Amino acid sequence: MLKKFPKIKRRKIKIIGLTGGIGSGKSTVSRLFKKLGIAIIDADAISRNLTADNGKALAKILKVFGEEIFLQTQPFLRLNRDKLRQLVFDNENSKNNSNKKILENILHPLIFAEIKRNIKKNIKNLVEKFSKNQKNQNNPNYIILDVPLLYESPNIQKLCSKIISVECHKNIQIQRVKNRNGLNDEIIEKIINAQATPEQRSKIADFVIENNGTFKELKAKIAKLNKRL
Repeated sequence: MLKKFPKIKRRKIKIIGLTGGIGSGKSTVSRLFKKLGIAIIDADAISRNLTADNGKALAKILKVFGEEIFLQTQPFLRLNRDKLRQLVFDNENSKNNSNKKILENILHPLIFAEIKRNIKKNIKNLVEKFSKNQKNQNNPNYIILDVPLLYESPNIQKLCSKIISVECHKNIQIQRVKNRNGLNDEIIEKIINAQATPEQRSKIADFVIENNGTFKELKAKIAKLNKRL
C-alpha cells in the first residue's frame, strides 16, 4: 500500500477511482477530466503496454496459453489480441471462465505495481506544482485513477478516496461498442456479462454518472462534479 499522501497547505491529494462498463462512456469522462487539468492514470493503457510487443506480461502469457495466441514469438513476442479475446470470452458463463481468471492473475499484479508507481509520480508532480504556485487555489488536489475493472480489484479500491461509476442503458452501451470496435452483439454481450453489473459498480461508488444523454449534458455533469471533488 502507499504511504500517507502528502499534504499541501492543509489540502490532501486524493485518488479518485473512475470505473464503468464497456461502452459506458468512461473514457469520454476521463478525457473531460483531463481537459479540466486533472492528471489521469489509465489502467487500460497500462495493461496495453504490458501486452504490447515484447511487453512485460507476454512471457508469462506465452508460458500459460502457448504460441497459438501469438502472431509471432521471434525475434520478439507479438500477441494476437483477437485470439486472446476469443479464448477469454468464448464461454457461456464468462464470469466463471478459468482462462479469464488465469489471465487476470497474470496481469493484475503487474498493473497494480504500475498504478502505484504512477500514483507516486503524479503526486510528486502535484507537490512540485503546489510549491511553485501556492497562491493558485485552483490547482487540482486530486488524481483520476481510471480502472474499468475496479469492482473486481479490491486492492486498487483501497487506494481510492472516492469512486465514480459511469453507467448507461444497455442498448446504448451495445451500440456504442459496435460503432467503436465493430464487434458483433454476441461477443459484446459476453464481454458485458463478464464484467461487474451496474448494481455492483454502484455499490462501491460515491458518485454515479448516468451517461444516456448528449455530450453537452455529460460535460456539464463533469464540471459540476469537479467542483465537489
